[in-house]
Amino acid sequence: MTPGELRQIRKDHDLTQHQMGELLGYTANYISRLERGDVPITQRLEKLVRNVILQRRAKKVSKMD
Repeated sequence: MTPGELRQIRKDHDLTQHQMGELLGYTANYISRLERGDVPITQRLEKLVRNVILQRRAKKVSKMD
């Protein structure tokens, strides 16, 4: 996952950096640094992002039912 992809995922889900950080267990500052490419996005973090986003989608779908 690239920094741009992380930013786009966050924006696609209408999340602020603060909200994304809370979901992932990081600070908004760290999310900002990830999105700028200042720190690498590890495979572990990428999996965490994808899992959290999938869970959010599932919750939205279940609320619609």
